[in-house]
Amino acid sequence: MTAAVRAARPAEAAAISALALRSKAHWGYDPAFLEACRDDLTIRPEWCDGVRLVVAEQDGVLLGYARVAGEPPVGELAGLFVDPAAIGHGVGGLLLRHAVRIAAGLGMTALEIESDPNAEPFYRHAGAVRTGESASTVDPIRLLPRLELALPPSPAAQPGGPARRPSPTAQPGGPARAAQPGRQDAGRSSGPPVRPPSGRAGDPPR
Repeated sequence: MTAAVRAARPAEAAAISALALRSKAHWGYDPAFLEACRDDLTIRPEWCDGVRLVVAEQDGVLLGYARVAGEPPVGELAGLFVDPAAIGHGVGGLLLRHAVRIAAGLGMTALEIESDPNAEPFYRHAGAVRTGESASTVDPIRLLPRLELALPPSPAAQPGGPARRPSPTAQPGGPARAAQPGRQDAGRSSGPPVRPPSGRAGDPPR
C-alpha cells in the first residue's frame, strides 16, 4: 500500500474523528465503551493547523492520522489511529515517523504516549520505553500504559541552528501551537533514530 502524508484540513475533522472511532473498534470493544470514548476521539477543526496534525491517504481516501501536542522539551503524541482496512500495511509506522519529524522540528526531545494496551507493542518496537500507567478517562479502573519515545535532534532545534518551518506536505513542523486534547482513553502514543515499525508489530489504532 502506497500512502502519502499531508497536513490535515479543518473540513476533514469529522471524517478523521469517524476514522479514530472505527480504529478503536478494531480491538473488539463493546458499543457502550466506544460511545463513551467518542468525545475523547473527536478532532476539533482548530487542531488542523497545517503543522501538528497530519493524515495519510491513498487516492483521496483517508487511511489514518497522527497529532502532536504540547511544548518543548517533551511533547505528546496526542493521537495516532489507522483505519482498520489499512492496518498491517505500514501506515502506522509512516505516521509515527512524520510525528517524530513534527516534534523534532518544534524543538522537542521526546514524545510521551498514552497508549491503548493493544498498541503498546507497536510503540515499544519503535523504541518507546514504558514509564508508567495512567487511569482511563472513560473507566478509572482501566489502566493505560504510558511510554516515552526519545527523538533524534533537529537542526532547527540546535543552538544557533536556522529557524525554519518544514513544508507540511513533506516534513511537517513549525511553531504553531494546537489546542490540547482531552486525554484519550483509547490511549493515544529507545534512542534516536526511531526504527521504522514493522507491519508485523501492528499498525496502531489505539
